[in-house]
Amino acid sequence: LRYWIEKMKKYMLIIIVQLLTVCAVFSQENESNASILKGPYFGQRLPGKTPEIFAPGIISTNALEYSITISKNGNEIYFSRRQSRKHVSQIFAYKYENDQWELEGPLLFGWDGSNSEPNLSPDGDRLLFNSQRPLGDETEVRGKVWYVEKANGDWTTPKPVLNGGGMFATQANNGTIYLTRTDPEIAINSIKTKANCVFLRFRTLIPA
Repeated sequence: LRYWIEKMKKYMLIIIVQLLTVCAVFSQENESNASILKGPYFGQRLPGKTPEIFAPGIISTNALEYSITISKNGNEIYFSRRQSRKHVSQIFAYKYENDQWELEGPLLFGWDGSNSEPNLSPDGDRLLFNSQRPLGDETEVRGKVWYVEKANGDWTTPKPVLNGGGMFATQANNGTIYLTRTDPEIAINSIKTKANCVFLRFRTLIPA
């Protein structure tokens, strides 16, 4: 009898170990599935009338995120992220395909310095952004507004919107570009602010 009792204990121990192994595998699979971002709102509950942090832990993290732009159909999101004051700003994107979101970035557009303040055109085919990349033979570099356009699903080589500095550029349905600048000599019209900056409106800066 004692022999059979000891044998049953060994069988029970083997069964318990196997069950624990199966549970661990299922747990890992569940964690992996949980990390997959599904659904039109990153799998999160839609916000109500009370303001909430947008996509916490996904887009809104412990880093500095700002200047977000969303495509008209809601399937592409671009934003700036700066890990700390010691790091340069970079552009990241989330794209929604096959019922899940995929992170892309940092998007360097051919230069690994500071790139920030992305803004999609209403049709989603042009992206404005600020970059501190040099233009030509410049020795003193400051932020300028650049743009890329979609061609066969990829972004083209960046081109400057204008030679002077600028930031926080946006674009309207008719192609008009609005941006902030401190030297308004080529503005069509401008509105001065208390910070001694101006909001400028430009036309036909980018060839159709």
